[in-house]
Amino acid sequence: MFYITKQQLAELQSHLNAAQSLLDAARQQSTDSVYGKALAFPSRPMSKAEIANMAGVTTRTLTNWLRPYRSRLREMGVIDTAKILPPEAVQFICECLVVTQNEEK
Repeated sequence: MFYITKQQLAELQSHLNAAQSLLDAARQQSTDSVYGKALAFPSRPMSKAEIANMAGVTTRTLTNWLRPYRSRLREMGVIDTAKILPPEAVQFICECLVVTQNEEK
């Protein structure tokens, strides 16, 4: 049997948060270097259906793709069942999933 103290758990969480920050920075840097800053990410209120349409997938697929980002979206005030998303959430989703306004599928 193996035990973890609260202090060890807190330290582990701190390391995981730091690693996530580094991954986010690396993802942003690689997106910038691969695609350049020319991508036009929408930053207006949009429905999940509109974003799914831009990505060329169903709303169910988009919902599945958003599962790893739920906690970040909740921090932005977006509940899981929201149909219309605020501009900052739309921009966050489009940047994470690399969905642009001029993408045609």
